[in-house]
Amino acid sequence: MENDGNRSGQAAKLRKHAEKIIQKKSVQLQEPASPEEIRQMLHELRVHQIELEMQNEELRRTQLELAASRAHYFDFYNLAPVGYCTISEQGLILEANLYAATLLGVVPDALSRHPVSRFIHKEDQDIYYLFRKKLVKNGEPQTCELRMVKENGTSFRAHLTATGAQDVNGNLVCRIVFSDISDRKRAEHALLESRAQYLNLVEGTPDLITRVDADGRFLFVNHTALEFCGLAPEECIGRLAFDIIHPEDRAATANAFKNWLKSGIEVFTHENRLAGIDGRVYHMAWSIRAEYDESGHVCGFASTARDISKRKQAELEIKLKNDELLKLIAEKDKFFSIIAHDLRSPLSAFLGLTQSMAKALPGLQMAEIQKIAVNMRNSSANLFRLLENLLDWARMQQGLIPFKPEEVRLLPILKESLTMVLEPAQNKQIDMAYEIPDGMEVFADSNMLKTVIRNLVSNAVKFTPKGGKISISANVADDKTIEISVKDSGIGMNSAIMDNLFRLDVRTNRMGTEGELSTGIGLLLCKEFVEKHGGGIWVKSKEDKGAVFYFTIPSHAQTAMAQSGYS
Repeated sequence: MENDGNRSGQAAKLRKHAEKIIQKKSVQLQEPASPEEIRQMLHELRVHQIELEMQNEELRRTQLELAASRAHYFDFYNLAPVGYCTISEQGLILEANLYAATLLGVVPDALSRHPVSRFIHKEDQDIYYLFRKKLVKNGEPQTCELRMVKENGTSFRAHLTATGAQDVNGNLVCRIVFSDISDRKRAEHALLESRAQYLNLVEGTPDLITRVDADGRFLFVNHTALEFCGLAPEECIGRLAFDIIHPEDRAATANAFKNWLKSGIEVFTHENRLAGIDGRVYHMAWSIRAEYDESGHVCGFASTARDISKRKQAELEIKLKNDELLKLIAEKDKFFSIIAHDLRSPLSAFLGLTQSMAKALPGLQMAEIQKIAVNMRNSSANLFRLLENLLDWARMQQGLIPFKPEEVRLLPILKESLTMVLEPAQNKQIDMAYEIPDGMEVFADSNMLKTVIRNLVSNAVKFTPKGGKISISANVADDKTIEISVKDSGIGMNSAIMDNLFRLDVRTNRMGTEGELSTGIGLLLCKEFVEKHGGGIWVKSKEDKGAVFYFTIPSHAQTAMAQSGYS
């Protein structure tokens, strides 16, 4: 009813206004009007009336549409998922939608005429000031991110977009759209932390980590590439991954990779060599996974490669050690076979002599008994020396012989060593001489040195015929070691015997000039003892021209340390 009254009042006002206009125009009707003219005029009036009614209907429809549009605008404005604010030139909030009020924690009406700076975090006021200043200066839309404060004092991260405009009075206003981006900021922070952790893992590992495209070209390489390839990561991008594989391993790697792609196995594992541009070679263990696009097609590969060069070197060393050990075991097996044979000979001789004595002793003359006794003594002496050398060698192999080098005079050592071989030499009428400076000293283990000299001189006596000569001399070598030689005028030896003289697995023993037994174990023991001192032993000889055995011993502690490395 109220609306109808309003419309009636408005109609009356319009009628009065129309009458005034007609009066101003002084419209005069011609008199007298004919009936036909009156009828025509009435017709025109009816037409104008209908036109007005149609225009009024169109106007009412337009007003309804405008009202609906305003209602839609109101809904969109207030229910939008972002905050809308209109800010005056003085920084006061003129208008705000429902979501803006909700974000700031106030009712919509409470925002009106409040300064917007009240809701800006105090530490971000400068950001807002510059943001507003640029908008006024440039007249172009501006964006920024800052912290806003709610009515209860809590803050949130906001993204602001502002445009300049004029109100109906021509005053400058600022329209701001803002949204809460706290969740996005937290996600960005978490992403940055995750990326930092990822980079720490990728760049902190000693492994080579790469990504390649479907064509095998590098998309990503961590900094370990600089160590292995000699290239910075950015220098690797776009290069073919196969270019860093050792040329000799590329074909095998390519075949293994193709077979893996056909197999359906998730991870490809392979070992090959990597060739750096500086010429260094690394043994690498690869682990590769395929990457797929949205269509399920392979679009690249991610891989890690670990340097296993040390492991490969250790495996090679173990193999060499195993081969060496197997060879040594075979040599010792052969050696023990030889020793068993050599032990049997003197034992058989000794057993034969005792059997002869047991059977024929009552009928033997004293001279025959003495001869058998001498032979038994010689056999037992040979057997004793063999067992003594064998025991020393075995103890040496087990590290049971103490090694206590000290500075000692060489001449007394030599004289003591010769006492055990003088009798055999005298029996063969061998002239024995030595030329050793009286004050010459060596840095050696006395017991080992005596054993070496005794064995070399004993061998010289065995292979020197009656009336021969043996000479022993010593001098200072160029490397400040003492070189000792034992020279005889015996039967000598050929090159085949000399080449195998210090080997375990080759039988080089032969009978002396008077049938003396020889096993070769003494020379092996000499070699072990001399090398223990850091020295060397060798021989020069020709058949029927005698032989000279040489060995070196340190002259003092400093020379010993330089030669063998002990302290």
